[in-house]
Amino acid sequence: GQVRTVTIPGEPNSISAEDAAEAGRRVGVDAAASASVADAVKAIAALSSGPKTFLICGSLYLVGTVLRDHG
Repeated sequence: GQVRTVTIPGEPNSISAEDAAEAGRRVGVDAAASASVADAVKAIAALSSGPKTFLICGSLYLVGTVLRDHG
């Protein structure tokens, strides 16, 4: 499946979504940057019908943001 990357909001030391996606593509991952977690979920959901699995990883700061914003 496709990997969507996001910049962690409010974290100045976060790698940008664009840089993370580019790093993934360099090693053969189908990666693209998204402006937000909500945008990433929408983009993945639009790829095809059927069930989707979402894995949020990389930083506790990102996970905390997702939990705060999306319960």
